[in-house]
Amino acid sequence: MVDPDAQLYTIEGIFAGLIMLLTPYIIVNSTSIYTPGDTHISDMQLEVIGSDALTMLNTAPNN
Repeated sequence: MVDPDAQLYTIEGIFAGLIMLLTPYIIVNSTSIYTPGDTHISDMQLEVIGSDALTMLNTAPNN
């Protein structure tokens, strides 16, 4: 008949295979490659946020 241990090993093997396939997929899709042309974008966003914050601090309160 069917051995319960054999079924457990089969299920364990399937899940181990899924983990081995999903791990490289997640790693490859989660990494970002920045080129020298892309690095200035975050600096520009930070500059805009800082400018907006200073503008809000410079406005007079409404009394």
